[in-house]
Amino acid sequence: MKRIITAAASAFVLIVFAAYATVTPKSNPGDINNVADTAPSKTYYLDINTGDTIDMFYNEREGKAYNLKDKSPVQFYINSRTSDTVYGRGRVIVNGFVKRWDDGVWNWDTTKVKIDAGGEIKFKDGKKKVKIDDSELKVKQGDIKWKTNKGKTKLKTPEGKVKEGENKPEKVKSKVED
Repeated sequence: MKRIITAAASAFVLIVFAAYATVTPKSNPGDINNVADTAPSKTYYLDINTGDTIDMFYNEREGKAYNLKDKSPVQFYINSRTSDTVYGRGRVIVNGFVKRWDDGVWNWDTTKVKIDAGGEIKFKDGKKKVKIDDSELKVKQGDIKWKTNKGKTKLKTPEGKVKEGENKPEKVKSKVED
C-alpha cells in the first residue's frame, strides 16, 4: 500500500510540473517583467552628499565611518547591495529619515527625527527605537536591546546577553538550557 501511495504521489508531481510547463508562457527577452536580478556582484558605497563612490573604513572605537581616500568622516552613504541609506555613526539604517535640503545637502528630516541641543539624535521606525549621542548608540526593538560605546558592545535578548569589549574576551551569558 505504501508503494502505491508513493508511486501515485510521484506521478501527481510529474503531471503538475508537465502541466505547468505547457501553460507557462515562454519568456520574451524584451519583456519588461522578465528582468534578471540586477544586484551588483560587489558591494560599493556611495556618499549621498558628494555622489562619489567611496572606499570606507569603519572605526569601531569611534563608531564612525571614514572615506579612505581623504580620511574624512562620512555622514550618510548608500550600500549598493541593499540600497539602504546608512548613517556613518553607528552604521544605522536610516531609510526615510533623511532628506535633501534646499542647499542640496542631505541631512536629518527634522519632522521625523528629534535632535536636542546637545546633539543627541532619536527616532522611531515602527517598533524600533534608536538613540545616538556623541559616543553611544542604543537600539531597542521589542525584547532586543543593543548598545555600543567606544568599541564596547552589549546585546540583550530573551535568550541571553552578549558583551564584547576591546581587549577583552567575549562574555556570553545564556538563559537557554542545553
